[in-house]
Amino acid sequence: MNNIINYNHKLINIIWNDRGIKITLIYNILKYYNKIKNKNIIINNKDYRLFAKIMFPELIFKKFNYRDINYKDNYYFNIKEILIKKGIFIDYIHEYIGKKIPTKNIFLIPWFDINDPIISFRYSKTHHLNFNNEYNKIIYFGNFIRNKLWDNNIENSILRKYIYYKYYFFKLILNINTVYATFYSLLKKYYKNIDKPNIIIKPIKETVFINNNNKETIIINNPDNELNDKDSVKEYIKNMKSKKKSK
Repeated sequence: MNNIINYNHKLINIIWNDRGIKITLIYNILKYYNKIKNKNIIINNKDYRLFAKIMFPELIFKKFNYRDINYKDNYYFNIKEILIKKGIFIDYIHEYIGKKIPTKNIFLIPWFDINDPIISFRYSKTHHLNFNNEYNKIIYFGNFIRNKLWDNNIENSILRKYIYYKYYFFKLILNINTVYATFYSLLKKYYKNIDKPNIIIKPIKETVFINNNNKETIIINNPDNELNDKDSVKEYIKNMKSKKKSK
C-alpha cells in the first residue's frame, strides 16, 4: 500500500493536526451534547482539556484517573491514546493497520496530513469498518475530491453550529467573527503569527464524510446571514423547526 499521496500540484497540503483536533472536539461535544452534559467529560491531554473548558464552561472536564473509573458518570475522549474502549476516539488511522475500526462511521478531521490522517469516531462493540476500505477512501478523497477550501468549510460549518448551540441553550447571540477570534486566540498560545482569514468562508450545506453511510446535515446552514442579530437567529430556528415538521 502506497502511503505517499501525489497532490498533482494542488495547494491543499496544509498540515495542522492540532487545529483539526480542536475543531473536532467542538464537533463531537455538540453532536453528543445531550448525552454528555450531565457527565464528567474525561480528556487526559491538558491542552485539549483546557481548550474544551474555555469553549464549554458549563460542562465538567476532568483528567483521566485510573482509580476513579466510573462508566456511568464519565464520558471518555480518547485523543491519540486509548483510555477506555468507550466514547469518542480521535486518532491516527494508521493505528488500525491490520485491524478493524470499531465504529459504524468515521469523521476525517480537517487540516490533516494526508500521509498520516487523523480520524474521529464513536466506539462501537458491534460495528466495525475495514481499515483498507476506509484508508483507500481517504486516498481517493485526497487525490480527487479535496480542494483548498475543504478544511475551511468544515471548520466554518462547525463553528456556526457552535453559534446555534450558544443561542439555543443560553440565548447568547454570537457573531461568527467573535467565535473565530476566540478559537484563534486558543491556538495562538502555541502557534505564533496566526492571522484571521481575509474572508469568511460561507458554510457548506453538508459535512463531507469519508464513510458514505453517515449523511448528517450540518445544523447551521444559512450562508446569506451571519446570525449576528436576534431576529435573524429566531427566524433561522423557526425555519429549521418547519423543515423538521415537514419531513
